[in-house]
Amino acid sequence: MKVQFTIPGKIQAKERPRFGKKGKVYTPRKSLAFEESVQWCFKKECKDCRVALYRGPLSVLMTIWREVPTHWPKWKKKQAIEGTIRPTSRPDLDNYVKGILDGLNGIAYHDDSQVTYLMVTKEYGLRAEANVTIDYEDLP
Repeated sequence: MKVQFTIPGKIQAKERPRFGKKGKVYTPRKSLAFEESVQWCFKKECKDCRVALYRGPLSVLMTIWREVPTHWPKWKKKQAIEGTIRPTSRPDLDNYVKGILDGLNGIAYHDDSQVTYLMVTKEYGLRAEANVTIDYEDLP
């Protein structure tokens, strides 16, 4: 079984844990809010799916689209949309992935350690969004 969904808007990279009073560790609010929006997008697409307790292997495909910078000249924007120029600036690709996979824990699967195949690209596009496909290898 495959589930495809889109996360609209700017993708929030996973932030590092913070240390609060008395040595408590917490996840920053921006990261938590983004993880909640990832859950909402998945639930919207997969209303009747019973996959939260799925414990088998998973394949995940992601395309992270970043908006072309507005200050670039037209020729450079055109090259970015065509894929000639790729986004190599921060945030790092792995931090984007971590935010999305952590947001899906307990919702789309039991734990993101089940991901055995991961293919991710970071591209420029007309709008910021992420397209995610999860392939449940053992489910019909």
